[in-house]
Amino acid sequence: MFPQTHKPYFSRNYSNPSSTASKEDSFKVSYLVNRCGFSLESASSASKYLHFDGPEKPDSVINFFSAHGFSQTETSKVVKRNPNILLYRSDRKVITSLKYGSNLFNKNFDSHMAIIIKFLRGEGFTDSNIAWILMYHSHAVASLDRIEKNVEELKKMGFSPLNVKFVVGLKALDAHSKSSWRKKLEVYKRWGWTEEEVLGMFKRYPWCMTCSEEKISGVMDIFVNKLGWDLSVIARYPNAFSFSLERRIVPRDSVIQFLLSKELIKKNSYSPRVFIMRAS
Repeated sequence: MFPQTHKPYFSRNYSNPSSTASKEDSFKVSYLVNRCGFSLESASSASKYLHFDGPEKPDSVINFFSAHGFSQTETSKVVKRNPNILLYRSDRKVITSLKYGSNLFNKNFDSHMAIIIKFLRGEGFTDSNIAWILMYHSHAVASLDRIEKNVEELKKMGFSPLNVKFVVGLKALDAHSKSSWRKKLEVYKRWGWTEEEVLGMFKRYPWCMTCSEEKISGVMDIFVNKLGWDLSVIARYPNAFSFSLERRIVPRDSVIQFLLSKELIKKNSYSPRVFIMRAS
């Protein structure tokens, strides 16, 4: 239930929580059907995970895509694939980031975005992946020259613009200078991997190159020195590097060490998968 203006106790009006929730749900379903082209069934399902009681926030997202060359049908496809995109403040998260967090001061913003979107579509990106880049990795499109080079490099590695991994790969390449990328590569190599093996992991799970050097070393220290895992085993689970050391890796390692100390499990009878599995 949404906050209400406080009144003196004797004059306070109370609303029925279920009634308020019902009105919000009804609005969300209606919005998804009429504004985004959802079927009634899919709108009812998606509305359970969305929280907005008015059109302002979702309208700002819809209008953002409309203003930058997305047709109503294309925008509808984007929203259907990722309804949560309606919850983002596009004006703050995207436009502000692009205009003031990058080198666009002397560029015409709308013209620049039109060129970027045209380029990405020409390279085979789906509209949903383009939307993902704009909403989540807006700095990656601050420079046309830079994104052209990064797209070319990722395609040479075998990434497909149809896959969301390409989007993550762009983030990994754009977030770091060449020297930073090389430093991360060297950290992996110090633990015994070849450059080809690291790039192989990056292709399967590009998130492994978005970690800090300290994070990579911390995870490897536990996996290799404490748990004694072979590199070939770790390489099969590169997504383990994306989990928090403090909240996931270290606590689960402590449990494993306890079980080992009590001889309840045998060493090497488990794999990095225990760090990936969700707690039930």
